Amino acid sequence: MIYVSKKAVPDADGTETGLQKVVYNKYYIDELYDTVFVNQSQHFRMHFIHLLNSWLST
Repeated sequence: MIYVSKKAVPDADGTETGLQKVVYNKYYIDELYDTVFVNQSQHFRMHFIHLLNSWLST
């Protein structure tokens, strides 16, 4: 096995900037995307299916 030794200590949490902060908070971005796009498309799909079923049954 090969071990790599780094002399630097990692920065404390919360010191990220820019893209690092976005990647660090990826969970929240995924949840926002899910709420805005995925749930809305499922809601639209359910209404469309209901409309299509009512149109086809008449």
